[in-house]
Amino acid sequence: LAVIRLADEIINGHGAIGEIKTGEGKSFIISVLGIVLSKYGRKIDVVTSNLELARRDEEDQRMYYELFGIGSGVLYNTKSEKDFMDGSRYVSSGQTDEKLESFNTEVFKSSIVYSTNGNFEFVYLHSLFRKKPLRDGIIRPYDVVLVDEVDNMFIDQESSPSVIARDMP
Repeated sequence: LAVIRLADEIINGHGAIGEIKTGEGKSFIISVLGIVLSKYGRKIDVVTSNLELARRDEEDQRMYYELFGIGSGVLYNTKSEKDFMDGSRYVSSGQTDEKLESFNTEVFKSSIVYSTNGNFEFVYLHSLFRKKPLRDGIIRPYDVVLVDEVDNMFIDQESSPSVIARDMP
């Protein structure tokens, strides 16, 4: 019932907030909500607190998305996060070559994209300064954001960047 209620609010243009406690199937609820919204033509960004969670949840839920013909993927930096995404033990070199071209932005062709708030923020801010921003209807619009583990992303946490950006239409 929670998924139906959340989907109804989002589809009808209202915002919605749902709280799901640990052990209540949060990842599965997010994927079912993503499937329902995708079938209504919506594009979903699933924001997680870390890349490990993003990768795990996308891999675990992919079979459900594929049952409904829905594409999914993980947005990541192909230079600094490639080893981690390929399943190797992730060890950061301490050097980052963060350019927009370093990210696998082709993942935005998928209906459901998982990543961290930092990766979504980086791609968004860097694409603003291009003649044709990546997501202003070119590849896919900003549409629905589902946030997992929001308590790990509070503004007052030193490790979680916050972005103040322009209003979206």
